[in-house]
Amino acid sequence: MGGAREPLYQPGQAGGPAVIRYREDFAASALHEIAHWCLAGPQRRQRLDFGYRYQPPPRSSAEQERFLEYELRPQALESLFAERAGISFRPSFDDVEDRHLSLRPGFIRALQCERESLRDALPVRAARFAQALSWLQDADPCR
Repeated sequence: MGGAREPLYQPGQAGGPAVIRYREDFAASALHEIAHWCLAGPQRRQRLDFGYRYQPPPRSSAEQERFLEYELRPQALESLFAERAGISFRPSFDDVEDRHLSLRPGFIRALQCERESLRDALPVRAARFAQALSWLQDADPCR
């Protein structure tokens, strides 16, 4: 569901479907939240925002490193989804003040490695979603 101020995953309630809310109407935000869903196990998918507590900036260097460590795999998967969907991908550091510029090169290298690792062995839900994205791109008569 687009138009949210902040991304959020809400598990299904009373037999209803789960809802992924993403920022404004950004395709990248939607793909990122779907990547989290594809990587979350059954127990995490039963918890609000997959049971993770988001700590908004500003963060200390150690907190930013933990944030990037947690974001590595979802962003790598998001980048593969973006490629399949035919849209651009830009790594997110979630640090609007650019307080931790020194962490960026290492994160980008790790992101590239994780992306290649995932490319060879996508989790089941991620593989199905990537296949659907490829199908949509192939079906687009404007491409």
